[in-house]
Amino acid sequence: MKKLYLMLLMSVLASVVQADDTVVISDVSKLKWLGSTNGLIYLRNLSDFDPSFLPCCYNYYVDTSTPAGKVTWTAILMKMGTAQSINLSVSNKSQAGPIVSFGNW
Repeated sequence: MKKLYLMLLMSVLASVVQADDTVVISDVSKLKWLGSTNGLIYLRNLSDFDPSFLPCCYNYYVDTSTPAGKVTWTAILMKMGTAQSINLSVSNKSQAGPIVSFGNW
């Protein structure tokens, strides 16, 4: 019984440690971005929507050279054209890195 409890506790702790940080972009048409020749699209102003995210320019990106990145960027562009909202997640908002998930949750 103790082993089962320990395994359950470790599972819960692992999911807490791996939680992503999410920013709600209320109007995607206000999102500023910069494309590079290596396929990265840098999202420049996530901190305008959530001040706890790193400010400015080259912190968070979508890698359009991957299938997941292409889907993510397509969703962002679709929402941008109609000024809709989207939620974007990163692994750790205090460190530069890729967008790891998106949606409307």
